[in-house]
Amino acid sequence: MNKRTFILGVAALIIFQLCFPTGVIGVENKENENQAKVEQKIEKICDTLERLADVMTKKFDEQRTRLDEKRREQSTKLEVLRTRRNEKSDAEQAKYDERYATRIALMSAKVDSEEIKAALLEFQHVVKEAIDARRLAFDTALENFHVAVDAAVDERQAVVNTAADKLQSAIDAAATAAKEVCNEFGTDSESSRETLKAAIKIAREQYRADIKSAVPWSEIMKPIVEAKNTALKTAQDVYKTAIETARIQLKTKLENLLPKG
Repeated sequence: MNKRTFILGVAALIIFQLCFPTGVIGVENKENENQAKVEQKIEKICDTLERLADVMTKKFDEQRTRLDEKRREQSTKLEVLRTRRNEKSDAEQAKYDERYATRIALMSAKVDSEEIKAALLEFQHVVKEAIDARRLAFDTALENFHVAVDAAVDERQAVVNTAADKLQSAIDAAATAAKEVCNEFGTDSESSRETLKAAIKIAREQYRADIKSAVPWSEIMKPIVEAKNTALKTAQDVYKTAIETARIQLKTKLENLLPKG
């Protein structure tokens, strides 16, 4: 190898090293590896955040399901109580009608005067009409009461459902926003989790405020109960007046028909 060839070889090696420095290549590889690790870490954090959001959403769904089941159970119990009360009232009224008819029949059997028997039968007829009218008024008042209560329950439930839907939307929006930010920019796990929890806390506080702002159940029921009680009292007063009038008329007739002692 002559001197000129040696010098050309050394020059070529220096040029190659200047164009492709091994140190720079190693740094670039290291940076790529670090970037890959960061991306994997961010992906892992975002996956964890997504699972956390799914868990919170699932818990809320379970709470709504339990509340819906409880309301259905309460509605069923209320309907059973109404049915039992109506059956008991009908049975008691039937016994009263039977006892009253028996009393009139015994009274009629003890007298020979057809006029007195006719007066007793007329009294019995008037009393039966008064009883039937009172029963119809009671049934109407109770039916109106039940309809009003059911409507109030439905209205109240609509408020709760609206607030719950609003809460669910807020939770979904917070979870989606947190995941989008995490996927786009990346953030530390604790910060993402706390940010999501804070957003959901605000949504829950708003939910409670929405429920609390609704008209209290006691205020809703007050006029409904008052209307029922007024209707029942009016029906009872009308019944008492009719019975008292019939009693006075019967007494007057019997005094005129019975022989003077």
